[in-house]
Amino acid sequence: MTLTSSATASEWPPREPTTCSASAFPSSQRAAFRKIDGEFDVQHWLDILGPDITFPTEIAELTRLEAETLLAACVAREELLDEINRAGLDQLRTRGNGDHQGNQQDEQPHQDDDDLLFTETGVVEYIDLLERYAGNCEELLESGDLDAHRRQMSSQDALLSDASKKAIFSALQDRPSLRNALQSPELGQISRRIDEAMRRLSSSASTELKSASFFLRLSTRSPKDAACVSEVDYLEEYVRQKQIQTHHKSEATSTRLTWSEKMDLLCLLSLRAMRVSNGVEALSLLLTSKRVRDDLKQALEDASSTCRSTPGSSGAAGTATPSAGSSAEADAEKTNNSKVEFDLSLVVREWNDGIRPATEFRGFVDSEGHLVALSQYNEICHYPHLFQERNGHGDGDAAPHAHAGSGTKTNMKKRNNLINVIQNVLIDFVKTELKPRLVGTSLLPCIVDFHVEDGIEEDEGFQLEMEEDFDDLKKKMNYLKKVKVVELNPANERTSFSLFEPDAAKVLEWLRIERQIHSENDDDLQSAEKKKKNFFHEFRLVSRQDTREDVAADSDSVRESLGRVLQGKISEAHARWKMKKIIEHSGVIQPTQFCDEVC
Repeated sequence: MTLTSSATASEWPPREPTTCSASAFPSSQRAAFRKIDGEFDVQHWLDILGPDITFPTEIAELTRLEAETLLAACVAREELLDEINRAGLDQLRTRGNGDHQGNQQDEQPHQDDDDLLFTETGVVEYIDLLERYAGNCEELLESGDLDAHRRQMSSQDALLSDASKKAIFSALQDRPSLRNALQSPELGQISRRIDEAMRRLSSSASTELKSASFFLRLSTRSPKDAACVSEVDYLEEYVRQKQIQTHHKSEATSTRLTWSEKMDLLCLLSLRAMRVSNGVEALSLLLTSKRVRDDLKQALEDASSTCRSTPGSSGAAGTATPSAGSSAEADAEKTNNSKVEFDLSLVVREWNDGIRPATEFRGFVDSEGHLVALSQYNEICHYPHLFQERNGHGDGDAAPHAHAGSGTKTNMKKRNNLINVIQNVLIDFVKTELKPRLVGTSLLPCIVDFHVEDGIEEDEGFQLEMEEDFDDLKKKMNYLKKVKVVELNPANERTSFSLFEPDAAKVLEWLRIERQIHSENDDDLQSAEKKKKNFFHEFRLVSRQDTREDVAADSDSVRESLGRVLQGKISEAHARWKMKKIIEHSGVIQPTQFCDEVC
């Protein structure tokens, strides 16, 4: 089977990819989703797939009482930040009215502009200056500049005005429930249970593979919206990447980072910000994440109330259809007056530095275990190395990349590039590794997140051979070892369709037919014909045309527009970093209160 490349999203940059919370759907659909979520229990699919094609993972129990406490702490944290922000706005209004002018100097956070390389929300503009006027970064950055900037903007005085400090004190004094929620003993129990899962992972790993870092998520979704990246951390990583490029490129080659390279730096830093080494750090991520808060709230509501549905409401296109052979009326009757068990847990996975935005791909697997579509997992960045021709032609030439962004479809079997290699490896991986394990289970159809090792640490890139070399069984097995399953997701509208999101209707129709075929469980020609017509056979990636980088060099307006998009994303991550620092300075949460004797 051959996939073809196709145009990516018509809207760029795409809207923030999300895995929808169940609260966005009617109660009847939520009950069906809960049924599917149970089938896609992390421990369940890990056991089916086995340790050889997955990452080392431990499951930490989360009781209903602990979930209620965690949700209360999430809400309390948000309310405390609202009080701080409100105090800051009130202070600005007071200054605007000319009141308290005598105390204005005392009210302002201390900030020595001489210690700052740029003002807040100005890092992209500062980088533009570096690229425009400096041959290399060292010409404008002196030793210690980054550290001085970081110290200044991280100080308590820089983050908290006197009014904000008073707001924190008043909120905690007047509303003891806030402090109680943020210092609950149950939070300490969650932290310690996460520590125990981390210790189990470390003790089970071989000596050379022992990891001191971990990735944490709820059994439903990860707290990736809690990733904190300061502007100075971004600048520091930019400087490091510039130095690497300067070392590897000749003088005749520009060392200016492309827009996608700059955006990929933010994606990489955001991913690294998810790395935790103990339960306290993990708990901080959970408390910061709106995704976690929404999932906790919905799971507790579903477990506390009776799910009601109306006849015919379940089994809609793209939803999690109940078991085969039952009518819509019978399914609805089963759902009526039925309690939903609280089923959330915490998933602790061993951290792997090799997992990066450029190495993840989302695949769509049908009810028979065939890989029918692939998408770049990162929906924003263009990765030129994927389009690099084996004969040396780069992404700058028209031919190698025209097929991806122009809307035409090209038989990728004829392309001698990394895209072709990756698709061949993943198709074969699904055929030989996934299909035998998934066929006959309730896990099909599904949406799979793959990690494809690229060996970048050896500075050689991902050097798999072309499909014709797959006849060598030994080579083939070595290739397949470079693939791991990161996540196995239910195939329904709660899971993001990545670059197929603009064609969500088509994906949902595919899901409807797949489930219909799966429930019929026959080989009649009619079903086979429906299935054949419904195949995607596409591999979608972001091209230079999608990001408009191909015209940015000659268009100030496009370049400025791309700069605003990048700064907006950085500012969001910086704001989360700032709120985290404010909470730390407030003293309301003391990390030691959640530590056990091992911490």
